[in-house]
Amino acid sequence: MVVTFLSLFILHVIGQIKIDTPAILLLILISIAGLIFSGFIKGIKWKDFEFNFGELKGRQDELEKQQHELKRQQELQNKLIDLTKFLLFGLVGVHERNHLKKLNSEGRFGYKPRDTFADELRRLLSLNFIGRHTDKGIRSMMADSDPNRNDLKTHFFITDRGKEYLGYYEKFGEFFSALQSIETEEQP
Repeated sequence: MVVTFLSLFILHVIGQIKIDTPAILLLILISIAGLIFSGFIKGIKWKDFEFNFGELKGRQDELEKQQHELKRQQELQNKLIDLTKFLLFGLVGVHERNHLKKLNSEGRFGYKPRDTFADELRRLLSLNFIGRHTDKGIRSMMADSDPNRNDLKTHFFITDRGKEYLGYYEKFGEFFSALQSIETEEQP
């Protein structure tokens, strides 16, 4: 670039070609930029003003490292969110979660004693989300077959761990709903 500039400038001076002032200024600026980016000019110093192009490059590298670290942290957070979703929504099925909610609510919990219902209660028992009342359990619950009068709460109760799960489910459910609405707004 410097050679091109000097060649054009010499041709202008000896009258071979005519170059106007803005073109000369543009060539000068391009030449200076070329010298800066090639590393021939390390900085500018004039009176009290000093600017070091090497520091600018160092700051740019530092910003790129920070952006890379931020991106890595965001990826880790997304993985943690996915894992939390999996655990909260996959650990306990919809029907099991509804049983927990009903056991945690006021009033009677009427039910129809079916094998799948008993299996869901066994799963909640194995997770320690519900407990048995004294001398009660799956067999007594299955024997209590009138859905108009029976009450699951006479056989089982929700444990503190089950209440804790419901609390987390509710909190994170709100978080995931808000996150999903933000992602929907960002999509074109």
